[in-house]
Amino acid sequence: MNTEYLHHDLKQSFLLIVTQERRLLAGLLGGLVLYALWVGATAAALEQFAEFATLSTTLDPWTSDTTGLAAVGVILWVILPAVVAGYGVNRAVTNSHGYLAKPYRLRHPATLLVAPLVVVLCGFGALVVLSDGYRGAVLLLLVGTVFFHIRVLPYSYRVFSVSTPRLVAASFVLTGAVVSTALLVEGAIAAGQSTVVDAVGAGLASVLGIEALGGIGGTTTLAGIAVPTMLGLAAATPLVLGGLYLLFQAAIGGINRLQSPTVARTEIRTGQRYPEFAKPTVAPSERTQISTTTTTRQKSDSPDSANQGSGIKSATQEAEQPETEGEDEQKDQDEGEDENAKHVNEGEDEESTTDDEESVDDVSHTKVFRPPGEEES
Repeated sequence: MNTEYLHHDLKQSFLLIVTQERRLLAGLLGGLVLYALWVGATAAALEQFAEFATLSTTLDPWTSDTTGLAAVGVILWVILPAVVAGYGVNRAVTNSHGYLAKPYRLRHPATLLVAPLVVVLCGFGALVVLSDGYRGAVLLLLVGTVFFHIRVLPYSYRVFSVSTPRLVAASFVLTGAVVSTALLVEGAIAAGQSTVVDAVGAGLASVLGIEALGGIGGTTTLAGIAVPTMLGLAAATPLVLGGLYLLFQAAIGGINRLQSPTVARTEIRTGQRYPEFAKPTVAPSERTQISTTTTTRQKSDSPDSANQGSGIKSATQEAEQPETEGEDEQKDQDEGEDENAKHVNEGEDEESTTDDEESVDDVSHTKVFRPPGEEES
């Protein structure tokens, strides 16, 4: 293992926060403000609609009208923001072509997780030390776990084994739904509406048959520490989802290291890491192309062909080296097609030149017939 590359990637894991992820952080902060405005505006619109349609909005007793309004609220305040957040995070870690952004293409993808794990450890430490300020400690832990889940997404783009970024993006939608619910509950409690939260939880518990929903506004004791239920669940969800993916990916990655599967480079996504244990490093079609161009070089003795052959040799050496950073496969194919076209054109030029030379030789050896009378005169 090259320790110089490892140190560079560890440093890059923290530098990405102030370089690549500045806009992502600003987007998340701006999203929180827009989310609060969205909830306030849509809540006022629902209240006006309920008055116009003479719908019941009482929480005790819970009615079918209240259930319908609650369902609309879940769609507007939980599901829709979660989908938008998942889409935004995926766009933040990819480029305009949908491939992993170049700053995330580290030689050691696991180093992407170092910076968020440091924040998670700080959150756990604050939760243990600050027994009176548990809510602030849980908020710090929530920031760390959400950051961890965000970094798992570029990690899933980069790794070779179990590279399923769509699955990770879908799991981030679940994280967004739980975090949105926690923000609703904590916002209502901060506004002095804890009784409303308890009434909504009890009503949803009676309709859905899930008794745990009745305590969404309460606290849960873990290891002697009282943690807000929804806030603690929001902090645990991204950590569990990201951790499960990492465990499965590590298990399959270990199997692949032992088996050294045969995977052509053309099957690797742009930005995806090509490890040293994978083989072959050159696809069968690429090997055929290289051998064909090498044979053409051996048949040609001209200086231009010799220079061109050295270029083919360097291209072969680069193809035999395992890929550590993402390369654009389409670009390689285009270069190969240009190289073949160049050989074809040169072959045609050589054939035409040979034909011209033969015709000149034939003319030089041609004897003109003259009648006997003209020769004497």
